[in-house]
This record gives sequence, structure tokens and C-alpha cells, in this order.
Amino acid sequence: MTTRYATLPFTVTCETHDRAVLYCLRALREFAEPASHGAFGTAAGDVDAWKASDGLITFRFADVKSRDTFLGEATRLLSGKWIRMALSNDGAE
Repeated sequence: MTTRYATLPFTVTCETHDRAVLYCLRALREFAEPASHGAFGTAAGDVDAWKASDGLITFRFADVKSRDTFLGEATRLLSGKWIRMALSNDGAE
């Protein structure tokens, strides 16, 4: 893990092909991570990178609670508009 992401070891990779949903997910990530790290929270932070990755975006979180908040709110508000593709707990060790 790079130093840049060392404080954000918990990730979720999502898939959506809807640009509006992408922006909603990005906003929910900011909502869920109270100690916001801005752009460091996304591995595919811009629209061009999202398009190039065929609709995948990875969000990074400082702890599991923040990630779970994101997942809960994204499911509640955007159910059926995105898919959870992967989770990583790099900081669990």
C-alpha cells in the first residue's frame, strides 16, 4: 500500500454505468468518511478513469464503520443502480 493511502486501508469497488450514480456514490463516500480525505478517497476519482475502467470505481475509507455506512446508505438510496464488486481490508492485519 502506498503512503498516500496508508490512512485509508479499507476499500470497496463498485460498478455503475450511470454517470449520475457515480457522482451520488462519490458524495456518499464523503458523507460516510467524516474525516474527509477528499480525492484520496477514490482510486478512480475522475470520470475519464471511471470510463476507462468500464464503470468501476474504488472508494477508500479509514475504518470499517465508515465503509459500512457508505454501503448502507448507497444501498438504501441507490438500490439497483450499482453493484458491489469487491471489498478489501488491507488494514485488518
